[in-house]
Amino acid sequence: MLRIFGIGREKRVKIPEGTHIYSVEPRVDLGNIIEFDAEKSKLNMRIGYYDAMRMVYGLSGTIYYIDEDYSEEKCLNKLCEYNNRRSLRHFVESSLPAVARRLKLGPGWSYRELYLGLVEALAKICRIPKYHIYTLEDLEHAIWERITVLEDYDELPALAKLIFNQQEDEDNEFERT
Repeated sequence: MLRIFGIGREKRVKIPEGTHIYSVEPRVDLGNIIEFDAEKSKLNMRIGYYDAMRMVYGLSGTIYYIDEDYSEEKCLNKLCEYNNRRSLRHFVESSLPAVARRLKLGPGWSYRELYLGLVEALAKICRIPKYHIYTLEDLEHAIWERITVLEDYDELPALAKLIFNQQEDEDNEFERT
């Protein structure tokens, strides 16, 4: 089932019992349905293609299209890698919940949701192209490449700076060996 959330009444459809419905729904506003603009139509078709890919292949992400299979434990470990300034307990009990609130994650969020949300937020800040299927490693790499050339480093959120500093430390360590 393709949903476009256009104006008008939603027609009731009789669906046979036992039928499984797969729904492809856009997460962004597609604009006015009677807007006849070729470029907007091409963009909407591209959005539809990637939204269908998300549904068919079980891609993660709410902004980006991420092919990943990170466990809760792996996400927590990746988040903890960025903790180089505070006690681990303070980081896990105070800092991470603060980030979850900032990302507007609902109650009962998981470390996986938090990590994916953080990566997506950083990708958006870095203006990483959205319509592409990324692995988490590819998206992390793209973020790192963009962060290193940003002119307004001071404008980055605090956790982005932690990630940037961590990567910088790893690069410096690599250069020393």
